[in-house]
Amino acid sequence: MTAGQGEPLIGGAITVWMWCVGGRLILATSPLEAERAIARLLPGLAPAERAAAQRLLDELRVPSAAAA
Repeated sequence: MTAGQGEPLIGGAITVWMWCVGGRLILATSPLEAERAIARLLPGLAPAERAAAQRLLDELRVPSAAAA
């Protein structure tokens, strides 16, 4: 599992994934939902946290090999 995939938290009919970004917990049911939440956090993050959040956004935006 890569960082872009998040950590599965709750599975079933809908899977909830979690990521830790800048000391905040992001819960999302899809990569797109996670992207939106992380993008909203970016302006308030310290530079090092912003760089880590941007790397995570980049990973979320790259289609996985399984989807190809």
